[in-house]
Amino acid sequence: MKVICRASALTTEQWAEIGLPDYTFLFHVEVGKTYTVLGISSDRECISGTLLDIPAEHYVLPVPLCLFDIIDERPSRYWRAKADGRYGLHLWPEEFYIDTFHDRLSEFEPELIPIYRELRARMESEFD
Repeated sequence: MKVICRASALTTEQWAEIGLPDYTFLFHVEVGKTYTVLGISSDRECISGTLLDIPAEHYVLPVPLCLFDIIDERPSRYWRAKADGRYGLHLWPEEFYIDTFHDRLSEFEPELIPIYRELRARMESEFD
């Protein structure tokens, strides 16, 4: 799945819709840039809405779907669907289900960096 970024910040209405107060917060995405979606999460326990996991240089960045337009709707063949609690759903590659993968990767754990690089390259080449 590929998306193109149309905004780097949520509107006041969008913040209200996802169930959080209005924040002045910019997501680290570039308007007009195309991104390969590494995973999708939907969770009503934390926020109301869908988050896309997009690649950053050394970590995975969860960003609200409403900041993007879908330009290639094909799902990744690497995604596996798993429930998270009563309301949550993840469509993630197997690697993301490694215990606390996202947190550990964002802390630059050396053992996860090559796993992430290989995963990212594999998934980005899937849609080339």
